[in-house]
Amino acid sequence: MVPEQAVVPIPFGYVNAYLVIGERPILVDTGTPGTERKILKTLAALGIAPEELALIVVTHGHTDHFGSVDRLKELTGAPVAIHRRDVEALQNGTMKLLPRTILGKMYTLFGQEGTLVPEFITNGPEILLDGELSLMDFGVDGTILPTPGHTAGSISVWLSTGEVIAGDLLMALNRKKPGWPIFADDLDQVRASVAALLSRAPTRIHLGHGGPFTPESVRKLID
Repeated sequence: MVPEQAVVPIPFGYVNAYLVIGERPILVDTGTPGTERKILKTLAALGIAPEELALIVVTHGHTDHFGSVDRLKELTGAPVAIHRRDVEALQNGTMKLLPRTILGKMYTLFGQEGTLVPEFITNGPEILLDGELSLMDFGVDGTILPTPGHTAGSISVWLSTGEVIAGDLLMALNRKKPGWPIFADDLDQVRASVAALLSRAPTRIHLGHGGPFTPESVRKLID
């Protein structure tokens, strides 16, 4: 059994998606292409039918976070929400990477940047975000918050429990403590978004890579 409102991590090696259980479940991020099978297995293990999924939230326009969104939308019928400033990446299957660390520069030097997944195959997304959005209509006591910096349209999911799913606003990768993202459109915006989240007194911070972390461990980055 899971608590009445809970965050269930769905790890895919180096990247995490999250299932938020409320009166209805929502999915935050979808992993890389092909990860829909593990997501559906997680739903089934919790006794949730695919069509019960109320919403798919994409935290930002990078393919390791939206790679399975088209297939999951087809299988569940759930609407998709993404910030307006990142929707182009979702629709054409590309992403922009601006390295901010040595690791980030190595990735862009030896990795593949450009078209990585098929274009979005359904007539969506249904919800284009500009500001905050309450999740109460989707069965979850929480709010989607704009937290730009990693990308212009990066968003986080804030829950009434104090838990927050912050996408790639911070990264841990193989480290045991949070760090700044290896890619970021604007590092000053990243710092401002992290400070804004901490001002809300979160209880736990979940990330797309690594985590979860306490607010105290995150605060050390900006103090």
